Amino acid sequence: MAQYVKATNFASKDALLSGDPNKIVKGTEIDDEFDSIQTAVNSKADTLSPTLTGTPLAPTATAGTNTTQVATTAFVTTAVINERTATTTLTNKTLTSPTISGGSVTGITDLAIADGGTGSSTASGARANLGLAIGTDVQAYDADLTTLGGLSKTDGNFIVGNGSTWVAESGSTARTSLGLGSIATQNSNSVSITGGSITGGSITGVSISGITDLAVVDGGTGASNAASARSNLGLVIGTDVAPVASPALTGTPTAPTASFGTSSTQIATTAFVQATLQAVYPVGSIYISTTATNPATTFGFGTWEAFGAGRVLVGQDTGDAPFDTLEETGGSKDAIVVAHTHNVTDAGHSHNITSSAIGAGGGSGEFTGTNGSPGGATLSNRVKPATTGISIDSAGSSGTNANLQPYVVVKMWKRTA
Repeated sequence: MAQYVKATNFASKDALLSGDPNKIVKGTEIDDEFDSIQTAVNSKADTLSPTLTGTPLAPTATAGTNTTQVATTAFVTTAVINERTATTTLTNKTLTSPTISGGSVTGITDLAIADGGTGSSTASGARANLGLAIGTDVQAYDADLTTLGGLSKTDGNFIVGNGSTWVAESGSTARTSLGLGSIATQNSNSVSITGGSITGGSITGVSISGITDLAVVDGGTGASNAASARSNLGLVIGTDVAPVASPALTGTPTAPTASFGTSSTQIATTAFVQATLQAVYPVGSIYISTTATNPATTFGFGTWEAFGAGRVLVGQDTGDAPFDTLEETGGSKDAIVVAHTHNVTDAGHSHNITSSAIGAGGGSGEFTGTNGSPGGATLSNRVKPATTGISIDSAGSSGTNANLQPYVVVKMWKRTA
């Protein structure tokens, strides 16, 4: 016969804190226990007109008992021995088909099972020979089984432990013991669930339809279409959240800052722009503007000071002393013109006048000859000194004068930190 062994220690669940999921007696645990019990029970005999098989055992009644109590072979043997002892004592006798009444049989070889004995002189040996070894062939006595066997088999009863024994419960009492609160059995349609929570586990192969929209406060969306669900959850596209395509962001959007030098379609953050501007205008750089606004205000970084007031910038020339050192200054916008004269020395000179020049009616000066006969043979040439009429005046005056290239005035700033 099968032996019942508890699979779950239900009593230990009573020591668990309320709310501990292990405190709940699961349906699978109850099924396992009932299956084990049913298996064990199926191998047992009914109390009403049982049909026993194998080698049934029963408590041996006191010798001389005369009631409806089941008589064991031991009871019968004792009765036979007592009867035989009362009549005669047989020692080393062989009897064929004797009828023994009363008396006792001692010192004999163990009576074989085939002869109605147990084939053993000890109880454990007898049980083994008869196939009734406790824990192997038959279930040992168990108080829990006795208690379970005495519980009512009313439809709907649950067997639960109350901390000291097993009891049969149903309805709200059973639900409380099983940690189910006020939940009641309902049909699969028009189900209404109030309160409680679902923790762990999984639901598969279930189709849910035609139910009232699950409210947001109950973990649902409170809607039966996507647009209304987004609205109830505060996720309206274009109002609460931005679409992926051409989003119109508001507030202060943030994004990952790209590495310096990145040149792609990645969004540039203010931090990326600041890093780029600071790389363009490092400490020592010059910023030129047509406004007087300090670059620290314009760019939002750095310490700047006005630079090169009234001066122009010249590129460094390390081979030219006036221009070989950075930030070296020099030059003046004023040029000094000193008063001066130019002297011309003339040692004297002559102009030769020839007869041909006179004959031609040109030239000037004094000449001799026959009047009216210019160009005649009697003419003689003369040379007469002449004054040139050249004169040089004084030029320039002492003083300073502006000597400026064409210019446009701008504001220059130098970054110092």
